[in-house]
Parts: sequence; structure tokens; C-alpha cells
Amino acid sequence: MGNKQMTLGSLFDGSGGFPLGGILAGVTPVWASEIEPFAVRVTTKRLPQMKHYGDVSRVSGAKLPPVDIITFGSPCFPAGTLVLTDKGYLEIEKILPGMKVLTHRGRWRKVTDAGAKIGKTVVVKGNHYGLECTPNHPIYSAVMYRKWKDKKTGYVRYVSDKKEWTPAENMSGRLWAVPHRFEPISIPRPQHDGTPNLKDLPSFSEEFFYLVGRWLGDGWVRDGQRAGRPEGQCSGTVIICAGYEKEEKLKSAVEAVVENYCVERCRTAVKYKFTSLLLCEWLTDNFGKYAHGKEIPSWAFSMPESWRKALLQGVMDTDGHQSTETTYRITTVSKKMAHGLRLLGETLGYSSTVYHVKMPPTCVIEGRRCRQRDQYVAQLVVPIKRSRLSDELHSWYRVRKIRPTGEEKLVYNLTVDEDNSYVAEGIVVHNCQDMSIAGKRSGLDGSRSSLFYEAIRIVKEMRCATNGEKPRFIVWENVPGAFSSNQGEDFKAVLEAVIGIKEPAAEVPAPGKNGWPYADCYLGDGWSMAYRILDAQYWGVPQRRARIFLVADFAGGCAPEILFESEGMSGYSAEGFCAWQRAAGGIEAGAGTAGGADEKAGGRIVLNDQGGERMDVSKDVVYTLRAEARHPPVVMEPVPAAGFCTEHSAKARSIGYEEEKSPTLRAGVVPAAIALDYHPADSRIGIGEPEKIQALTGQMGTGGNNVPLVMEECLAPQTLKIRGGCEGGGKGAQVASDLSATLGCNNDQTVFVPYGICSKASRAMLSDNPHSGFYEAQTSRTLDQNGGRPDCSQGGIAIVAFTQNQRDEVRDLHDKSGALAAEPGMKQQTYVLQGSMIGRSDKNGPQGDGVNEEVSFTLDTSDRHAVAYCMTTGEYTQVEEEKTPTLLARDYKDPPVVAKEKVTPPEPYYIVRRLTPTECARLQGFPDWWCGNLGTENPTDEEIALWTDVFETHRQIVTHAKKPKTEKQIRKWLADPYSDSAEYRLWGNGVALPCVYFVLSGIVWAAGKEK
Repeated sequence: MGNKQMTLGSLFDGSGGFPLGGILAGVTPVWASEIEPFAVRVTTKRLPQMKHYGDVSRVSGAKLPPVDIITFGSPCFPAGTLVLTDKGYLEIEKILPGMKVLTHRGRWRKVTDAGAKIGKTVVVKGNHYGLECTPNHPIYSAVMYRKWKDKKTGYVRYVSDKKEWTPAENMSGRLWAVPHRFEPISIPRPQHDGTPNLKDLPSFSEEFFYLVGRWLGDGWVRDGQRAGRPEGQCSGTVIICAGYEKEEKLKSAVEAVVENYCVERCRTAVKYKFTSLLLCEWLTDNFGKYAHGKEIPSWAFSMPESWRKALLQGVMDTDGHQSTETTYRITTVSKKMAHGLRLLGETLGYSSTVYHVKMPPTCVIEGRRCRQRDQYVAQLVVPIKRSRLSDELHSWYRVRKIRPTGEEKLVYNLTVDEDNSYVAEGIVVHNCQDMSIAGKRSGLDGSRSSLFYEAIRIVKEMRCATNGEKPRFIVWENVPGAFSSNQGEDFKAVLEAVIGIKEPAAEVPAPGKNGWPYADCYLGDGWSMAYRILDAQYWGVPQRRARIFLVADFAGGCAPEILFESEGMSGYSAEGFCAWQRAAGGIEAGAGTAGGADEKAGGRIVLNDQGGERMDVSKDVVYTLRAEARHPPVVMEPVPAAGFCTEHSAKARSIGYEEEKSPTLRAGVVPAAIALDYHPADSRIGIGEPEKIQALTGQMGTGGNNVPLVMEECLAPQTLKIRGGCEGGGKGAQVASDLSATLGCNNDQTVFVPYGICSKASRAMLSDNPHSGFYEAQTSRTLDQNGGRPDCSQGGIAIVAFTQNQRDEVRDLHDKSGALAAEPGMKQQTYVLQGSMIGRSDKNGPQGDGVNEEVSFTLDTSDRHAVAYCMTTGEYTQVEEEKTPTLLARDYKDPPVVAKEKVTPPEPYYIVRRLTPTECARLQGFPDWWCGNLGTENPTDEEIALWTDVFETHRQIVTHAKKPKTEKQIRKWLADPYSDSAEYRLWGNGVALPCVYFVLSGIVWAAGKEK
């Protein structure tokens, strides 16, 4: 390569990991290709020397500046396509590995991989308004034939026994499948937690599910904050509406299920209302919220037939109508609802069709202009004239038309365990086979054009333009799921495509029964290729992020050396990043202490490569040396990582980060944070491996609580004391940690919790509800001339003060009612306030005062006394041993607190929270400031032109918005482009920098040996 510094081009650049890793390894990044605006904003700010290109499908490799290294990481339905999961229909772009989907065998099986690509699409129409997918996506199909039965019946239609997977573009005239039998799923039923006055969920019955159907059609819930109630206390009101002509049937249904209800009559309709917090939450958790968000849960398809009939009838009696003697139509603005009703009808023997009705954006109702949504119609037909085409698991319908869209879109696909199939908008389809077409591939054009093949095309074009000189190296990064995708055929296609750049006729043998090995290499005449799984947790960051790294050398045999030879044994001594990337320390000081704790001794952590499949970690001990040179031990110095070490947390404010400090957990040291494995697909949470966070995903920050969780030590409470005694009225504020200031009669003040007290004559105070009249407030009301008296028209304010015990005593109250027990080592008094205290007798507390010190008021059925405690639901703190309280929708604000039991010495208390975007940056090995200060207040005309092109490319490929962004919108975005959700996605889709650095440094080292 001579003495000239190597150059790099990055396709699908994302977070800029490959260019930054190249800079650290001594490589100059020249250009990058990316379509996500936030990612482009980050890299243009941090790496302004790189030229940016947009959509790779429009980039010519012959016209790109030639580079020595090209890096890239690389799926058939567009965004918005609904896939049936065991939790209901979900958009395909939101499906994550681990979720369960329905397969062609009527079973729920896990998704093992999910991906995306850019491809052309077609629309397939049958008993569906149009399923859009790539032309070659396989669809479960059969053919129909007729058989003579008798003179009276004539010919009878049958479905062929032979079922096939047919590309979408060849489906015309064939039958596609709609499932009508489902593997049973238990119906979720919330458990009553024993809270007084909380109504239990009604018993499941035909009457109950009929009422649920009526609610699905014309019902809603009022589950927001109720006026006069503590924050977080919801009303839990269920409301079902009906026209007067349908009132009697609704009234009978309500009375059959609930005991108490009220009726509100309007000009055109009647509303039946009843309160049940459990029912309210159960409805919204399972059937959705708002008209456009309602759906049929997957467990409904396998519940008893009489319940299914009742549920469907309830919906028909609201949003449905009978158009003919045998035809029923249900109209809804919810796409998920329409497809769910279709499957519900299929389970009951109806023939089904779904229509999509485009609506104008606005309409006029009684003189008012209102916005409106598109409508979906589920048509159900009783098959009387001729029998329904069906078999044991599916109903079959003829495909009538296939229409190419003429568009290229970002499309998605899934890989499913065992059955390799799933249900897209009611139609059974197979895993995509874009990368595993049997036989010789004639090219990389047409429907097989994917992101991976676009990268291969660019490499070929550049090599052709430079007479095979550049690029010499390529680096491909992907998830380990590529090994098993399509029974290993996808990875075989990857290997053949890469080798095909140098030897077009090369074939790679299929893997054996055990699948592809986790590390391997291939050598040819003047070329080499190697791949290996690198897990980020073994390369400097505490994240379990295993990725395939494939390196190809088109001008020599360096690829195996790059991935398999260690730095210490090979003279691999790249400088410029941090200590852990230099050569091993000198041996003259001896082994020393593990982890480099003893700097003079030069102690080391050793990574022992087990054949490329696993990396074992040992302290002070190197595994047995072998004659095989591919997998020697690697010596590792302290890591600049996001380590969970106590002494780091104060500086990092979270999981801890400090260069040249090892994050290894050590005996006798309390960790600042514990990693939790969070699975949003089924809400499972478990303790993760020590020091390790689960792999970050591109879905982080997009909703659904996809961000990994940590459990950290609670911060000590801070107390503010206002001191008096000097000119101007005070000496200034004094802040104490874990200590409370002394209450004084002058200017001394301390932290306080305000409680609002409603007016004596208000409805809240007169109510017999124990939650009324008295509540904790977030802010104190303005004091006025009434002095905050509780009997004034606006109510009053009560303040609970906390102070250190002046007698230096610590009271352990334990089981006493109302008072909060002091934690050992703390000095604290507790004050108790009498609930609804106005007008109470003296025996229950001071008349009109209602404040006791460390003594609870008499418990009765109407009062709820207040004490010094942390509120989780705006009402009270529920303390449980060995179990967690019921999770609530607002737990993102007030998450459950996990505490250690009382031991000696005292253990810290913990609270569960999400990882911050900055912590995600550290877990990928990037600096904290990588996504900071991205704004540009006064962009130049050249910058505006660049960003106009970036947003237009993103609109055409990803969002498909009707209108492009205006210059005003672009300037506003450029002034402040940052958002947490955008940064979460950036890191979830990005690469781990230490792994990238290792690979690129290996390329520099290998090329340098040839000088």
C-alpha cells in the first residue's frame, strides 16, 4: 500500500462508527452514504471532511471517489403492513426478535430475526383491498378444482391437497390462505389487589362479551385525572353510546353485567355509564383505545364459540349493517379492527373480505368542519349458495389481480422459528428468499435488488473503474441471525456474492447439520475472506452485542490474519485511542493484580479465544498455548467503558464512565447499577449478566418501552435551608444531603411537602369518598390574606415538615399504623395529618388542626390519614415483600421501587429506570458528546440545498409523506435537530466502536506489513 494513508468509504453509515473507527486506526474517511436525517446531521457535524451521498440505489460506484476500504452492514413488506402476533396485529416495522407470530401451521412461533431493504413492490388483490409486497415474496398457495357430485348438486369445488409457496408476481388465478383455526391463548384476567371499593372484573360470559362488542363499536373510557382528586387517581368510567332505537338492547346488556349505572340522554343518542377501574384498564389493555386504535386481541380467536358469536354480534349491533339476506358489513376507522373482525368471522364460518375506503381529509357535520380518517369495511358472508373453500386450518380465496406499483420502498421481512411463515394482514406468507434464490443468479437487478446487493454492485463498479485496484478490502457487519436465516441459505448467498467480486463462478458448499461455524476463512488465487463473531462485551463495553464481522482482501491473503491474529503476539500496536488498544504491558513487573489494579505490577485481564466461537475471560491466567496461530490469547488493559462501579457513578451521574478505569465489579464494592434484561414483547424483566447490558436495538425510543433498564442506587435526598441574620435578610441557601435542617421560629426553613385541602363546603370535602378533600400537591398555592384557612372558598394548604430529631434519637416504628419507620442510620421525625379533619370531634385529634407527631389518628372507614411517604399513584405507597405491586400505565413516571431488606451493614435502595441516550452512546464505545451541539442557527444556501435533498430522499424511501419539507421547516429542524428518540434509534442501529476499531486496525497492520 506504500506510505500513503489508507482511505475509507462507509455505506449505510448510521452513527458514523466505521469512519470514527477508521480515524482512530489511522484511516482517512472520504465519503459516506446514509438516508436518515438525524444520522446525517451527526456525522456532518462530527466528520465534516466526509462527503455525503444519499440513497445507495442511486449511487454509481464508478463515480464515487475510489477508496481502499468499503464498509457496510445490511430484508419484503412496506412499513404499516400488519402482522398477526399473539398480542394482536402489529405493524411489521415494530416486530422484534422474540415476539410470537402465527404460522401456516396455526401455531405461535418466535421471530428470530427482522430486517429491511429497499425494493420494488406489487399489489396483490383477492378478498383484500391489496397486499403490497416485493414481487418474489412467497405466498402460501393452492389451486382449486371441481368434482362432479350428483345431478342435484352438480360440480363441487375443492382445494388441492398440494400446498406451495408461490412468488407474489405469479399468484394470479391461484388461491391464497386466510387462517380460521388458532392455537389457544389464555384470556388475561387482572387479579384484584384487595383495594377497598375497587370493583372486581365481571365474570366472562356471553352477556359480558356482547357488552364488550357494543363498547368496541360505540364506546370509550374516561380514565384521565379527575378534578379534585390526587394526581394519578383515574376515574375509570366506561361509556357506551347508542341511538334511541337500539337503547333497549343496550340497557338489557348493561344490566346483565353491571349492578350500578347512570344514563345521560342527548339530542340524538343515549349514553350508559358505569365505573369500574379494573374493567376500564382491561378494555384498553386488550382492545385498545380511541376509535382508530381499537382492535381484536389474538386470544379472542380461540375463546369459546358462544363468546366469539356474542362479541361479533355486539359489534354488528353498533357499527354493522345487513346489506343483503346473507351479507353483513362492519365499518371502522381502525385498520387493525377490520382485519381482526375478519379473522373473528372466519372462525365462525363466514366468508370474509376487507375493503379500504379513501376519505377526504375533512367533512362538514352540522355546520362544523371536522377531520376524518380513511375507513375500512369488514364484509362477512354466510356461505349458503355455495360452500366455503376451506381445509382444517385455512379458508382459501382466489387472487384476482396483481399490479406493479412502479415504486421502490423500504420494505421489511421476518424470520420465524421452525415454520418460517407468518400472517400479513390475514394472508399467510413465507420468510422472504431474496438472498437465497436457488440456482445461478443472473444478476443483482430487478426484484432481488436489496441493500446488500446494492453494496456489492458499488464495490464491483468501483473495482471496474480502477482496474481492480480499489477497494482492496471490504468489511461487512450483520447480526448472527444471518447464519440461520432461510436455513442458512442467506449466509451462503452472502459468501458467494463477496467471493464473486473476484471469482464470479465460485460456489460455497452448504453448511452441515450444525449450521455455519461462528468463525471461518476462505482462500483463493490472490484473494482471501474471513468472518468471525465479535461480541462487544469482550471488546471494551458492557453490552452483550454479538455481530458477524466479515473481511475480504481482494489482493492477498490477509483476511484471516486481520480477524484471528492477536495484537500482542503479532506486533499489532496501533496507537491513538486508549490504553486498552496498545500492545501488552512489559513482562518485567510480573503478573501483578488482575484488571490492572496494581499499576506497578502491570496486572492484566486476558481474553482467551476459544476457536472464534467464544471468548473466555481470565485474570492473571493465560490458557494453554497452542500450535495453531489463529486463536492466541489476547491481553487487555483497563477499558474506557461504561462500567458499573460505585466510585464512577458520582462523576457519571449514572452507570459510570471514566477513561483508564476498569469497570470490573469487585468483591466488597456495592455496584452503582444492575443491568436488567427487558423484553417488551411479553414484558418480562430479569436480572442480566453482571456488568452487561442486553443488545441495544433500533426500536429504542420509538414507543413500547424498548429501552434497556438498569436498577440503580437512589440518590440521597437534598434539603434546602434558608439562613437569616445578615443584611438583606439572609446568609444564603445551604444545601444538605441526607440531613434535614432544624425548624426555627425565625428565618430557618427546610424542605416541605405541600398538601392541598379543599374548601369545607366543597363537594370534594362533603363526599363520603375517603380520597376526597385532601391530596398531595406538586406546588403550594399562593398565600393570601386568609392565611390559607381550610374553610376559605379556595380551600387551604397543609405543610408537612421533616426535621432531625433534636434529642438525637432514632425511632424504629416498624408496624405502627400511619408512621413511616426510620431507616437505620437516619434521624427523622414523622408527622401525621388527619384526613378530612374539618368538623371532627376532639377525641380524634385537635379540632381544626389535625396534625400529630409520630402518632396516627384513629383508623375508621371514612378517613385516609396522611403521613410522610412517597406517592406512586397519587394516593399511597404499596409495600410488598418478595413481590411487586400491580404495574400501572403511569409507571413510567412512578416506577416500582425495589429495596433490600434490613441488613448490617445497611444495603442501598434501588430504583428501576431506563438507560439514557448518553449511556447508550457509552455502551457503543462513543464519547458522550457525539450527538451534542448539533444545531445550526444560520445555515448557508449550500447547506439548505444539501438538507433539502436529504429530506426528499428520506420522504421518498421511508415516510412517503405527500408533501416535501419546506425551507422554513428545514431551517427550524437544523436549529435544533436533537431528540432522545432519534439518538436512541441511532445507537440501536449503530456499531460497537471497539469492535470496528479492532477490525480496521487489523487492516492497517496487515497492509503495513507489506511495505
